[in-house]
Amino acid sequence: MKSIQGRGECTASILSNYFLLDKGHISRLLKKFEKKNLLTKIISKKDRRIQYLKLTPKGLQDLNRLMKQADEIVAGMIQDVEQNELHEMIQAMKRIESILNKTRKRG
Repeated sequence: MKSIQGRGECTASILSNYFLLDKGHISRLLKKFEKKNLLTKIISKKDRRIQYLKLTPKGLQDLNRLMKQADEIVAGMIQDVEQNELHEMIQAMKRIESILNKTRKRG
């Protein structure tokens, strides 16, 4: 849901490419979200074949709740980590992100 919210115009195809998942899997997942009233599809005015994904108010509420829970979990995990170790962790995470982004661009 965060990936849908974080993009201006998000489609199932964009999600499929981003997560490297087949379009059928993404489609099934999006249908579940629609059934739960977490997202809606908006047909493009320029090309009726394109459907943009948008979180519903309930979807936004659930996303915000999940993000808050994730923040609390991470805060609990790092509360006793020394400042210099925290810096090392952040640098390692940035390196991992960089490698994954390069891999995604090649794939």
